[in-house]
Amino acid sequence: MDYPYNHLRAGVEIFGSCNGLVCVNTGDGVDIICMWNPSTKEYKKLPTIKIKFPAADFYCCDKTSYGFGFDGKTKDYKLVRLVGFNFEHGCEVKVYTSGTNTWKSLNYIPYRLSYGRTPAVLVNGALHWITTLLVPEDKSVSGSDEDPRIILSFDISNESFQEIPKPDMLNDKFHNNVDVLDGYLCLLSNNYKVHVDMWVMKDYGVRESWTKLFMISQQSFIRAFDYVKPIISFKNGKVLLDVDGGALVLYDPKYDESRIVEVCNVEWCEIFTYTRSLVGREQKLEAIKNIKKPEIRKTKKEEKLEKRIKKM
Repeated sequence: MDYPYNHLRAGVEIFGSCNGLVCVNTGDGVDIICMWNPSTKEYKKLPTIKIKFPAADFYCCDKTSYGFGFDGKTKDYKLVRLVGFNFEHGCEVKVYTSGTNTWKSLNYIPYRLSYGRTPAVLVNGALHWITTLLVPEDKSVSGSDEDPRIILSFDISNESFQEIPKPDMLNDKFHNNVDVLDGYLCLLSNNYKVHVDMWVMKDYGVRESWTKLFMISQQSFIRAFDYVKPIISFKNGKVLLDVDGGALVLYDPKYDESRIVEVCNVEWCEIFTYTRSLVGREQKLEAIKNIKKPEIRKTKKEEKLEKRIKKM
């Protein structure tokens, strides 16, 4: 696909997809962030924003993460940037609003990102990250493996943070990550080379509503895996998974069986759900020069993959 600033021949990083718009980061050594509608070939470049270091002393950026979503109250699209530092200052918070086309600063938050560059998960009008709470050094070593993982959410409309309760039976020693499945907040607990537990929060914000859907054993897969991301579930109970950022796998929890549907012939890929729309024209997105706006039609590869899925 042609995408904004494709002529730079740089990599593309996806920060999120919402209402037919995709927030992408691309550039030749410089961040160029755009809101882009792949269906209409229109995009809008966001103003650049520098990282504000908390003091004149030397500070390193520990981890950085973005989250993209829609504010249902103001009808604006917002991009949130969290930048963690390697000392006691927690995370710097910046919020971009499409209506004003500006960034603004919020207060530092006393949390550390557990995984850098991983985009936030959009569920129920809020963005979600896995974090650890920043505590005084004399009580604990902040950011260590022993620190309990916390699901931190950011309400896009209210622009406020809060902690989301985790399942009572969750093992914090495993690699825990959040995602979304069928509109529900999803939590994956990965005991490497053994199994992955998949939980969903049926009633958002209610601890007791966490439900363990299934446990994926390593034996059920053709190969051992380190990374699993849910894509979509089907009426027959089967779930389409992204495994290790390069393989689409159909998993049947009833029989603990799986089969590979598609393997991406690249070193690494990111898979996101996307719905076509004409959103963006009212935001006055710029048209990409010299690119005609084609009819919205599926590629042969899309049609082939869709036929495979329907046969499942």
